[in-house]
Amino acid sequence: NSNNWGVWNSGAPLGGISITLPQPGNTSVFFFLDPDDTLNYQYSRIFTEENKVKESATYANTLMQQKQTQVFVPSDNTTMVTQTVQDYLGRPALKTLPAPSNGELSGYKKNYVQSGAELYQDQISPNSVSSQYYNGTGNVASSQGYPYSRVLFYNDGSGRVKEESGVGKTHMIGDTAAGMGRTVKTYYSTPSQDELWAFFG
Repeated sequence: NSNNWGVWNSGAPLGGISITLPQPGNTSVFFFLDPDDTLNYQYSRIFTEENKVKESATYANTLMQQKQTQVFVPSDNTTMVTQTVQDYLGRPALKTLPAPSNGELSGYKKNYVQSGAELYQDQISPNSVSSQYYNGTGNVASSQGYPYSRVLFYNDGSGRVKEESGVGKTHMIGDTAAGMGRTVKTYYSTPSQDELWAFFG
């Protein structure tokens, strides 16, 4: 498929690459110019019955933490993109809803998530792909500027989850007086000795 892998070429590859052919007279070579040559990513192609193919790409940062996932949908000729944003300790603190991008897998989508006043706490920029897609038009529900879910962690080094949000303004982390705050909160405690005896005997 020349759209994915490039085309056969009888000339020299671009970029000054040198190729030595094993057999004299065979001048047809195949080379691929990777648009994500400087990024960490994993490409997957799965073949199933009825000539169906699933293609996906998962991108990671320099610490191999997942930051973007793309899945190609051949029936619609679109690619569904989801972005994960880590906090300052590398924990997955924000994850967007999947939003379509026209065409096949064509490399990492830069500026997919653009912050508003303050990332993690405010509406993401209306210029972000997710905001543009989940804006309440075209039979798509409006996210009210919050097309993502958030996770808050305790700052005690344990990595335990403190609060999790849904998507949309109502289920976003925030003040209930502002129409937000319908989230899932997790509390941790240590059982007393009497409770342990009652439970374990």
